[in-house]
Amino acid sequence: MNKRNLVLLTLSGLILLLGLALWLVIDTPPPSELPDNSVDTPNEITEKQQAKTHKLAKPEQAVSPQEPASEQNKAKIEVVLKASWGDGPDQLGHRIPEEGAPEGPMAFTIDDQGRLYILDQVNKRVQIFENGKRVASLDLPSDTFQDLELSAKGDVVVMDRLKQKGLSIYGPDGTELGQVPLEGTNIPEGGGTTGLFAKEDGLWVEVEHQHQVRVADADGNPDSQRPMLPGRFSADGQHLLMAARSAVDRVAVHIRPASQPQSPPILLAELAFPMAVMQIVALQSDTFGRVYLAVQLMRLGARPPFKPGDLGEQIAVLDRAGRELARLNLPVRTSPEEQFRPYRIGADGALYQLLCGTDGATMNRISY
Repeated sequence: MNKRNLVLLTLSGLILLLGLALWLVIDTPPPSELPDNSVDTPNEITEKQQAKTHKLAKPEQAVSPQEPASEQNKAKIEVVLKASWGDGPDQLGHRIPEEGAPEGPMAFTIDDQGRLYILDQVNKRVQIFENGKRVASLDLPSDTFQDLELSAKGDVVVMDRLKQKGLSIYGPDGTELGQVPLEGTNIPEGGGTTGLFAKEDGLWVEVEHQHQVRVADADGNPDSQRPMLPGRFSADGQHLLMAARSAVDRVAVHIRPASQPQSPPILLAELAFPMAVMQIVALQSDTFGRVYLAVQLMRLGARPPFKPGDLGEQIAVLDRAGRELARLNLPVRTSPEEQFRPYRIGADGALYQLLCGTDGATMNRISY
């Protein structure tokens, strides 16, 4: 074999290997983002900062969420509400468009008394439940709202990010108190907003899962300053939380003082999961300083129709120092309805999960 043929043969082999590598990368389904995904990817964590962190090791025995190990199966799940699909007084709306995914309740929240406020945007209303029974309804002008929050004063705030591109504020009696535009300083497009949050100082909107902008003051008036902070507030307002995938099966949670928003983020914990992290669906904390990270999982290479064990859903609970307190396996959301807020932390410290099913919606109260 002459030198020219040897070079050609070598080049052909390299091209074949490169094509195989590209095929493997393309064939592996990439993780996707959900609207309730709070993500901030820090540019760099220095060695000095990492020395201050509490990085968690991968569990000794990785198990499928469908077949959890005993130490991972401590979740107590209580069904606190079941509502069938429909437009009746005690029902929740559901529709299947000609194009696009089915649509059910987009979001919910919980007040300090444990009442559930469910955004029933299909039926243009907010349904309020107490002890499993509907106690009130609040009419809305359209079916395009996607997120729901209670202000510090107890008013109901709903967000329409695509059509109205603003917030609407309602009193407890259903009277509209005002509207707040989304677009403006620090929010170039209403469609880029990814969450609505209420603090004592006003209403904050999350943008592109990266930072928050205060759009209204404590009285619900539009904020002309519209300050911006990175990440998402902790429940006590003292810290800013961020989460992002650090590997296909890992998520890194970072934290920084809210009083020093420009300070470098500190790695609170890096969590390993038994399957690929498909979506980060919740990042919240409670008044005790515990951090809750919920993720949807998928076995690499899995394709619809999914088999048992292909999908999973877990939540990791961390203490203030980043130590893992619990790893809970949750009921898997297999229906295709888009949801802005499938999880909330109640004043009782329990995790609430809104599940859409074939015949209706279920609210689970999850404790450990």
